[in-house]
Amino acid sequence: HYNAVLLGEGAFFKAELYYSDGATPVEIISRCLDRGDGMYSLAYTTFLAGRGLRLVISWRGMPVQGSPFSVNVAPGRAHAAHCYASGPGASYARLGGAATFRVMTFDRWRNKCTGGGEKLAVRSSGPTHPILSYHDGHDGTYRVSAKYGLSGVYSLNVCLARGDARLPIATPDL
Repeated sequence: HYNAVLLGEGAFFKAELYYSDGATPVEIISRCLDRGDGMYSLAYTTFLAGRGLRLVISWRGMPVQGSPFSVNVAPGRAHAAHCYASGPGASYARLGGAATFRVMTFDRWRNKCTGGGEKLAVRSSGPTHPILSYHDGHDGTYRVSAKYGLSGVYSLNVCLARGDARLPIATPDL
């Protein structure tokens, strides 16, 4: 037997998010919207990505039916300021061989990206133009390869491409 919640009582709904252990809270911002028809929409925002988090929704201190809920929070889109190049090919290359390194992507809140689909723009300046390519690992990493035909000092620039914008990530000078 269910009783309808009366109009205007949405303020009594509360959302809490916990790590999978159920005891350690995760910071969230939540709000409840009274739809005016006896139904309520509860929205929450968190800046922590993770799998198997526990969402507890209660009304006047009593859990709603089915609570706690298991939720997966995916990371946001890659944010260039928190992405970086990693691996020996990012700072050293042998003539004639391919220098490879990985680009590690993180979102605005420093959660590691776990999917692919980002567009990279890889550019180089130096004595000649190397052959540049990248491969999407579909796990938040990208393998960049550069093949140099002439020795010298090069500057490699790796950017996240956002439409016409190019947002540089951290890369060392070669």
